[in-house]
Amino acid sequence: MILDGGVSESSVGSMMIDPPLSALMATMQPPMPTQELTNANLQRQVDAFLQSLMDIDRSARKIQTTVPKTAIDLASSGHNPSLLSGYLLEDARSKNDDVRGKLFATKLLHDQLALRMDLWDEQLSKEAEAGDVAAKAMLEYKLDTGKKEAES
Repeated sequence: MILDGGVSESSVGSMMIDPPLSALMATMQPPMPTQELTNANLQRQVDAFLQSLMDIDRSARKIQTTVPKTAIDLASSGHNPSLLSGYLLEDARSKNDDVRGKLFATKLLHDQLALRMDLWDEQLSKEAEAGDVAAKAMLEYKLDTGKKEAES
């Protein structure tokens, strides 16, 4: 059955009826403490806080730690020392890039030297075939040196 306002009878049973606002406000406000209770509570909180600080101090003496000089320098210059790992990571990346560049240049030099040595070997072989005595001696020396290196 539909009641006035379009609300069905079955939904009325499940609807909550709001209590008066003044009753809600009365339950939400804590009772006013007396001055003595407030001071005693504050004193307990201060005592508990001081006890916690003393516990931390005792525990800190048992822990052996070293603080990097860089972290101290960062803190004294106004930076966040927690960012030290980020700075160190960036520094490591920069150094890695430098080393990669050096390795690339060394590999390029190695490849260029190998290419020139191959060209020099070809030129030396052509000169030896043409009858150049010095070129023949160089080829024999190179072959002897290569055999000795292979044996050892």
